[in-house]
Parts: sequence; C-alpha cells; structure tokens
Amino acid sequence: MMNETLFEKYVHEELSGEEAAALAGLLRQDDAARRRFVELAKEWRLFADVSRQLLTAARLGQEATPAARRAVRPAVRAPRAARPRRFGTGIPARPAARPRAWTITALAAAVLIGLGLLFRGRLDTVRLGRPPAVVAELREVAGEVYVRRAETERAVQTGYRLRAGETVRTGATAARADALFPDGTRLALAADTRVSVAAGEPEAGRATREVELAQGRMAADVAHAGVGLFTFTTPHARVHVTGTRFVLRTDRQSTRVDLEAGRLRVVCRGTGQTAHLTAGRYAVLGADAIVEIGPPGAGPAPAGALLARYVFREGRGTVVRDEAGAGDPLDLRIADPRAVRWLRGGGLRVTAPTVISSVRPAAKVVNACRASGEVSLELWVRPDAMASAGMWQRIASLMAPGTERSDLHLMTYRARQGAPRVYHGKVRTQEGVENGHPPLAGGGRIRPELTHIVLTQTAAGRADLYVNGRRETSYPGTGRSDFADWESGSVLYLANGPQGQAAWLGEYHYLAIYSRALDAAEVRERYQAGIPQPTVTARR
Repeated sequence: MMNETLFEKYVHEELSGEEAAALAGLLRQDDAARRRFVELAKEWRLFADVSRQLLTAARLGQEATPAARRAVRPAVRAPRAARPRRFGTGIPARPAARPRAWTITALAAAVLIGLGLLFRGRLDTVRLGRPPAVVAELREVAGEVYVRRAETERAVQTGYRLRAGETVRTGATAARADALFPDGTRLALAADTRVSVAAGEPEAGRATREVELAQGRMAADVAHAGVGLFTFTTPHARVHVTGTRFVLRTDRQSTRVDLEAGRLRVVCRGTGQTAHLTAGRYAVLGADAIVEIGPPGAGPAPAGALLARYVFREGRGTVVRDEAGAGDPLDLRIADPRAVRWLRGGGLRVTAPTVISSVRPAAKVVNACRASGEVSLELWVRPDAMASAGMWQRIASLMAPGTERSDLHLMTYRARQGAPRVYHGKVRTQEGVENGHPPLAGGGRIRPELTHIVLTQTAAGRADLYVNGRRETSYPGTGRSDFADWESGSVLYLANGPQGQAAWLGEYHYLAIYSRALDAAEVRERYQAGIPQPTVTARR
C-alpha cells in the first residue's frame, strides 16, 4: 500500500536516503502502490499548474465567467499520463509543471470548481503544492531537540527553520531551544517541553500566530512593535498578547502564567473566565476555573509540580494544613502542643523539643519525585538564638519511621563543640557518593533572623543549596537522579527526627516541596517576594 507521507516528502524534496530507498522498493514490488503514486502525482501536478496560473490571474484582476467554468470542468477531471521514471533510482521523476493552453479565466474557474472536489478528500492526508510557510528559526539549540511534522519526527540543530504546524519537543534532560520570529519575538523552551506554532487568520492587516504549549515551561518575550499578533494556548488557558514578557508553564492539572513586563489577558478555556494581569503578577488556571492570582512568589512555583505547601497560619490547634491541593492533603500533627506557640500574624514557633510529622505517609511526594527525578524543598524559617544541644538539628526531613536514614533533609550542623553551625542539605539517590551526593554544607554562620532556604536536585543529578536567594554550595551530579530507593512509607518530619534525638528550635513561616528543581532565577524571585501569603482564589 502506498505510504502517502513518503509521497508528500518526495514532492517537497525532503526524502532521506533511507526513505528514498524504501519508496523505490515499494514501487517496484507493489502494483497498488504504483497506481496510487500515479494518481497522487496527477493531482499534485494539476494543482501546482492551477495555483500558479490563478496567482497570475489575480495579479491581472481577471475573473472567471460562467461559460469558462462550464468549459473547464471536464479538464479538471481529465486523466493524465504518468511521468517518466527517474534514471537509476526506480522512483518516477517529480511531476513537472507545463504551460497550459487554457485561458487564465478558465484556470481560475478550475480552482473554484475542482479544488473543492479534490482538496476536500486529499488535504487530510497529502498537502499538495507548496509546503507551509516558515514562521521562526531555532536558535541556541542544546541537548536533544526534535521537530515533528505529520507522522515524522527528526532531531534538529541550531538554524532549523520552523514551519507552521510543526511541533518542537525538547528532551527531558539539559535540553533547550530558542525560537526567533521575524518581528523579534523570542520563545525560550526549557527541557521536557512540547510547543507547536500555527498561522492564524490575518487580523487588522497583521499576521497572527497561535503558539500551543502542550507541556513544559516556556519564557516568551513578545515584541511590542512586532508585525503580528500572538495567542498562546495550553490545555487550560488562552493568553492574548500584543507585546510583553512572561513565563508559561503547564502540565495535566494546571497552567501557570507569570507576567514580568507589560499586560496580558488570560482566559480559562473550560469556562471562559477571564483575568487581566499586570507586571509582577501571576495566574494559575485549572480545567474549569482560574484557581489563583497574586504577586510573584505568593503561590506554587511550577504549575502542577507543587506537592505540599504549609503557611502556618492556623493560629491554634495541633494540625498544620497542607494547602497545595495536590492529591490527598499531607497534613502535619504536633506531638506536644506545649512545645510550640502560634504567632500572631502567622508562623509557628517551636520552643522545646517535639516532633511535628505528617499524619500519613508522604507517598504523593515520593511517587512524584521518583517519576520526575527532581525535587525542591523551600522554607522560610527563623532559627532560635538559643539552639538546642547536639551536632545535628533536623529542620525538615523525609524519612521512614524507625530509621535515621533520610530520603531528603535540611538540617543545621556543628562539626565540633564551639564550631559555628551551618545549614546542611542532602538528597538520597542511587548515584554518587555514600548512597547519594555528598552533603551540601554552607551558608555561613546561622543567624537568628528570618531566612529563606531552598534545596534542589535536577534530573541530571546536580544539587544546590540556596540561602537568601544566593547559591551557597553545589554538587555537579553524576549524570542523572534516581530516587528508586526512596521509601514509599516515608513521613515528613519537622523540628526533629523519628527518634527524637535531633531537635531544632525556631519559627516556621513557610514550607513547600516540588517535584521539579527550581532554577536560580526562580529562587531569587521567590526570596525577593518575601514570605508567601495564603492562597487567593479568583472570583468570576
């Protein structure tokens, strides 16, 4: 049977050597394939002729008369002889256009009558005539980047000219690509991202582009003085832009838009609910609502990657609520309410050794991080000036009960009596040294002041510890992360470990865990934004 994708690439001179050999073999061995090839060649040749002549007629301002339409109808359906075979390959030569004896007006009529008949049945499988227009050029391609057109996907490099309807896919690890449009608009695609660009109908004399982000993260810098109008879509949102700078992230659950400069309008695709954003604000959209709007840093960082989130604003009781909205809530319970004090205006102060732990295993955290190979732990804390004794103090740990082996932890550490305490973070993996990367210790002397701390690990195995927006120490990684050994029954512990021998004293103001590694820019932005506030739900 004839592979019409091969025919399409053949007429556009895009066949690789292997594909050319496959097509030649098919035509030698399959009578039905040869007949179908001839049919497609006839149609392609006819439409190429008609299209060229129609363009000429349009330039001359001529019209087709009813008499001409009647005269040309038989010609549209007339069969044509197959072209000679290409020497030495076994593949026929591409159909060549020849001058026609028909009048220009008759050719115009052919398009009116014949295109509707033939294109209606063929355009779903074969694009006849010229290929789609080039819409952008790929710049700064790094890692594995692929472009899909129809059913064919191939790896591309810097300089590839992206056509309307093609989809760009970046690899899951350390891949990226920039798409530069003629008007100066630039799209920066992060790893594990899939984007396609379509040409829309002209609007007010300007070209339009529709950019679809199916998954991943993309930063967009849309030219204010550009010659086109842009609409960005995700499974949950439509973002209307005339000139601005923003970051767009999406996954199966939600979409997040962070606006850095300019203005834009976001629309929930499920309900039509609309929000107008100004510089410095963000919106999170689900399938049927705008879930959240607010300033940078006030909400979840990557859309859908937020696993657990605590703002410590309950004000009383022994339970700290998980506000992330991801899966079953991972609420925390305070073992000894006499050892803590709720702070007016928000925050929980631990004044004596106790254990604060999740009421159920943190399976949603473990499973999501296993799947992504990445993790981030973010906290706003104020250490106590009178720290408890001991070498180790556990601020936050993901651990299996009854053990002292943590999958993920942030602690303070003092090497010896009288030595200054420093922050100490570690993520347990199957790669690297000591069943994980070496501990990340740094941040200088710990001070009794409000402090922003972030511990991250990427899928490539790189780990970073940030204190107050600055990267204090790093581990370059061994090439990949593997959290397969994380315990499904692990529990999230605060202020101590399961054995009760590593007490930490101080204030908690915010804690969040993500299944993605925040990058340096995101960490800096979240530090500069200050302590995140409770969720603000958008009203219709």
